[in-house]
Amino acid sequence: MEILSNLFEEKDRLLILKVHLYLTQANDHLVWSKELSRVYSVKSGYDLLQHTQGRWNGNDKELAIYWKHMWNLKIPLKVKNLMWRAGMNFLPTMVQLRSKHVNVSSLCPVCQIEDETILHRLVSCPEATLSQDLIDTEELDRSFKRNTQSWAEEVEDEQMMK
Repeated sequence: MEILSNLFEEKDRLLILKVHLYLTQANDHLVWSKELSRVYSVKSGYDLLQHTQGRWNGNDKELAIYWKHMWNLKIPLKVKNLMWRAGMNFLPTMVQLRSKHVNVSSLCPVCQIEDETILHRLVSCPEATLSQDLIDTEELDRSFKRNTQSWAEEVEDEQMMK
């Protein structure tokens, strides 16, 4: 009591003394409220992060169908990974570097014609056209490529608005 008197004012001492201390020692344990099992999973943590950052809409069935179709394609895993990284805006480009105040030219280092964006690098760059022809398979048909281009344009538009 003397320690409290020396360290705190009267009103603070009264508040401190009202705190109920449990004399029994119960073990604490962590509970994750985002899972019914109350156990944390990487998936639920990722979903929460995406949702709080406004990048995730769990009801977006069209997007879910798109990604499911993409992951089921019979194409090399590295191509699927590239498509996913592009879709999640995880591919480094010169324009992104510039937006982070890195002192580099935003021009595409391959063609030197347009700014290097994800859309340019994967779709409209003359070298990108060559790489698309190299991965042309029966399952990666023209309509899916058009959907990918449309999607890439949407990603680009979203980035311009930020």
